[in-house]
Formats: sequence, C-alpha cells, structure tokens
Amino acid sequence: MKFCLIIFFLLLSHFGFNQNLLFSFQQNELYGFKDKTGKIVISPKYEMIFSDTFINPILAVILNGEWIYIDKTGKTLLKPMIFENGPDYFINGISRYVENENYGYFNETGVKITQASYDFCYPFENGIGVVCNQCTKITDDEHYTMDCQICGAVNSEGLLQIPIEFQQIYVNEFQQIVCKNSDFLYLYNLNGKLISKNKN
Repeated sequence: MKFCLIIFFLLLSHFGFNQNLLFSFQQNELYGFKDKTGKIVISPKYEMIFSDTFINPILAVILNGEWIYIDKTGKTLLKPMIFENGPDYFINGISRYVENENYGYFNETGVKITQASYDFCYPFENGIGVVCNQCTKITDDEHYTMDCQICGAVNSEGLLQIPIEFQQIYVNEFQQIVCKNSDFLYLYNLNGKLISKNKN
C-alpha cells in the first residue's frame, strides 16, 4: 500500500504540478521567468515578484511601480486593490481589483467575477461580497477608510443578490444577511431570499 502511494504521488508530480511551473531569474535588477528547461518564458521586466516560483495560474508582480497580476505568458490581467502595501488578500478564493478608480471582484485564476462598477467592495466573506456606491474616501496618514451611503451584496458568481440600497449589511451568527436602512431591518438567507422585514 505504501509503495502504491509513493508511485501515485511521483506520477502526479511528473504529469501535473511540475509541468507548468515557472522559475524566476534576475537580470539587471529585473525579474523574469524560465521554464524547467531554462527557456525564458517571460522576459525580465518586473521590479518585484510575489513569489520566486510561478505555481498558480496568476501571479502578482510590480511593473513600472504598480502591482499587477499576470498569467504564465506575461499578459497583464488586472490591477489588484492595494491593502497594507501589497495586493489584497484572497478570501474564499476571491479578491478585489481596481479599474478606472472603481472596484470589483476576481478569482484565483484571474477571472473577473464582477465588473469594476462599484465605488468600493468589502472583502468577500461568509459567502457574500458587500458592494457600495456613493462612497467618500477618508485618508488618515498612510491609511484610508471608505464612508459609503448605499450598499448591496453579490454572490461568488458575481450576481447581485441584495439590491444596493442599504446603509449597513453584514452576516449574523445564524448565517443570515442583515440589511439595515433608516426605517427597516431586513433578513435574507445566503441565497438572497427575503426572510423577514421589521421596523427599526
């Protein structure tokens, strides 16, 4: 049994994981990538790279002083939202990007699951992404917060499940989406179905 497992993982390694790996190299203080044979796949042009080994379908790099995501051909896919001086984190396989000063969500393969059509997006947590409009950016030294007037929520496919009309949205301990405005409190399930509506 042990011998069979060893053979299985060797085959998996040979035909799967190692096949598309790219490895970084440096030339004139810029980074590029080679394949396992040493052939240059992406020419050296990046000031910084997020990882020395290009394992996943996309990778964050710095080009001309800005973070971007590229694929394994070197094609620029999108510009991530910057959080704590680096690319925004992936949560549940989803992160945020910026385009024309608007925000949207994308997944770990670089596919944009929403258009960048919102003034701001919060981290994708508990199965929803809270999206907002009518936002004002408030800067405090090196950090900033967003003061948003109306918010809604999208699911992991980028579909708007909660309309953008609420002042506050969050998921409670019962895995219900709580939505508040000045007059009412709404409860939705995670599929966007209204459970109840109560006056504040």
